[in-house]
Amino acid sequence: MGRKLSYSMLLLAICSAMAATAICCHQLREKPEQPDPFLAASEDFSDAELQAQLNDDARIIALTLFAEARGESQAGRRAVASVIWSRADGKPYSMADECWKSRQFSCWNGKDGEKLLYLQEDRLAPKERQVFDECMGLAKELISGQFKPTVNSSHYHKSTIKPLWAKGMVRVAVIGRHIFYRRA
Repeated sequence: MGRKLSYSMLLLAICSAMAATAICCHQLREKPEQPDPFLAASEDFSDAELQAQLNDDARIIALTLFAEARGESQAGRRAVASVIWSRADGKPYSMADECWKSRQFSCWNGKDGEKLLYLQEDRLAPKERQVFDECMGLAKELISGQFKPTVNSSHYHKSTIKPLWAKGMVRVAVIGRHIFYRRA
């Protein structure tokens, strides 16, 4: 009997891994008096703790990009990154959260998400490692606020399927094996 991977299970796994630095994944995002915690180091967190949080967020985004678009061109991966950017309203500190949201990116659904969390980049074949490194570069662009979206899209799917949610959406691009949409 399979378990569904929930946001809280993923959060628990990451927080457990980060216990040595004593920082929880959402501490930075839950400080309402600090609307953009990545622009300046918080008084409550050391530079090392802030950097650890940024690294964890970058890895989640990179894993999402890698799993969703590793077989696509660089333009295809940038388009998927544009969807993450759009769903987070361009807010760097919300990018990883958008990747985690339930049923938003199929790579995190079910047991696939559990496997993805334990991906060991250093064991990838050279070509896949190169793609992962590119995904990590895109992730760092996203969380640093330097990313420029290439498509105005909040949704996409593989061209081989026709999801119900696509009805009523405006098709904005076909890049590789993905079709990109925005709300009407």
